[in-house]
Amino acid sequence: MQRLQRSIQLRYAAAYLVVTVLVLVLLNVYPLSFSQDMVIRSKETSVVTKAEMVASAMAGLDRLTNDGVEQVANLLRDVSISRIIVTDESGLSLYDSANTDNTEGRYVVYPEIAKALGGNDVFHCRTTATEIESVAALPVIYRRMAIGCVYVVENDTEQAAFLRGIQRNMRNITAVILALVLLVCAVSVLFFSRRMDRILDAIRVAREGDYNYKLEATEKDELGILAQEFNALTERIQTTETMRRQFVSDASHELKTPLAAITLMTDSVLQNEMDKDTILEFVGDIGMEANRLSRMTEKLLQLSRLENVTETKLEVVDLAATVEKVFRILWPLANERDIKLVNRMESNCTVLAREDDIYEIVFNVAENGIKYNKDGGTLEILLYRKEDKVIILFNDEGVGIPEDEMPRIFERFYRVDKARSREAGGSGIGLAIVHDMVVKYGGTISVAARRAGGTRFTITFPWHQEVAP
Repeated sequence: MQRLQRSIQLRYAAAYLVVTVLVLVLLNVYPLSFSQDMVIRSKETSVVTKAEMVASAMAGLDRLTNDGVEQVANLLRDVSISRIIVTDESGLSLYDSANTDNTEGRYVVYPEIAKALGGNDVFHCRTTATEIESVAALPVIYRRMAIGCVYVVENDTEQAAFLRGIQRNMRNITAVILALVLLVCAVSVLFFSRRMDRILDAIRVAREGDYNYKLEATEKDELGILAQEFNALTERIQTTETMRRQFVSDASHELKTPLAAITLMTDSVLQNEMDKDTILEFVGDIGMEANRLSRMTEKLLQLSRLENVTETKLEVVDLAATVEKVFRILWPLANERDIKLVNRMESNCTVLAREDDIYEIVFNVAENGIKYNKDGGTLEILLYRKEDKVIILFNDEGVGIPEDEMPRIFERFYRVDKARSREAGGSGIGLAIVHDMVVKYGGTISVAARRAGGTRFTITFPWHQEVAP
């Protein structure tokens, strides 16, 4: 866990730093490059203009000579140029304003002068730490002929200092920003680390079996959502664990009752001398308890299958046909107590489910409506469709269910009247199975008392329209 945590933190910090460094490099390179390009373009315009001015002045001479060139050059002393060289058409220097390394009277073999004598305008700029050197070379044209060349050099220390100042300021700004980013990154990683530590500690506590531990989830970011999900998960696990313990306790209690009865009656038969009729009566009772135990075990297995449900093939089920089938099966049971079975059903009430499960749902609720009905009463089933829902109503005329106990009747092993339920053969699992099956197919089930007496169960399923082949 700690190794994973460190890995996430390092990746988070590294990504943050890499992005920051890339942005800072871009902010440094682009402004400096842009400023330098602007200065160079400005120098090109300035120096080329000055060179054109000198070349135009020299073009007034029909022939370039030392005296003529010098006279013209003296008139241009006010032009701020570091060095001016004027050559004839052969490259011989006729004038050089430089005090050192003067080229007058010598042939100048600078490549810029060679290109200019060929009729080309030349400019280039070289920047150093202390100055910007701009060089321009232009031909002197007289009657469309190059009679010489003007070579101009300008050294600018002020613009170089300006660029150095920009570079120095950008370095300082970059250093400050980088320091702030490192500080923010360190604080963020530390904050992230502490929050991750709390989540990991909570996971360790939950792993040890303490599901009551809760995380503070006040933040709305991803870690806050993770904390909320952790709290919801532990609550769900706690609820499931509580239900599991309750289920084991209830199941043990319910299974113990018929087993104890079987053991007691078996011991009585073995330890006491009884006549044949009494023995047969005890054996019959043992068989009844064994059957009840078998039914209870089967229902427990059915609950287990519902909890571990796998994807099954669904089919279109006609609820009206299912109700008719259930009525035919339950008619003998209802006839024993003179209970009248009534149904009023609409057509096209179809759902998408497993037919056996829908039969189990209708059968369980209808059987309860008969078992807990009054003698000579009525069990009525209404089936109809309302918009995109299919609704089944089960109305009986029994003793009813106390209002405060209605919310619990779908709990496993819960029975309103335990003595009466055992007498009727109930185990308290049937309605729990019905509830889980209904929810499995996207439906709802509810119970309410009837004003005329008795109980009403309402089951709702999503309507599935059957498509004709």
